[in-house]
Amino acid sequence: MRTAMSSSATTGLRMRWIKRLMLRGSRDFATRAAYEEFLTKLFSQLNSGRTERFRQEVKVLKALPPTRMDSCTKLVVRVGPSSTIRVKHQSILGTQPSGG
Repeated sequence: MRTAMSSSATTGLRMRWIKRLMLRGSRDFATRAAYEEFLTKLFSQLNSGRTERFRQEVKVLKALPPTRMDSCTKLVVRVGPSSTIRVKHQSILGTQPSGG
């Protein structure tokens, strides 16, 4: 899902970049600095609508915890005869890798 979202965002950015180049009338730039200035203006215009929302979010953000939290909990469980496992008082039916 993340790849699809990233791809979509990249495609949208690329289309806006191409449109701005067409409006400019040329893809050629005299210097690298001129191209960087073009990109800086493009990104500023694209982000202008998000700036206020970003400022609002920053005001309510809290500090990160001093240590990173685990993203998952690893459990050692037994697989029953019907390919079931019990995790936190719930039976789960499915295929599990063999414990080799």
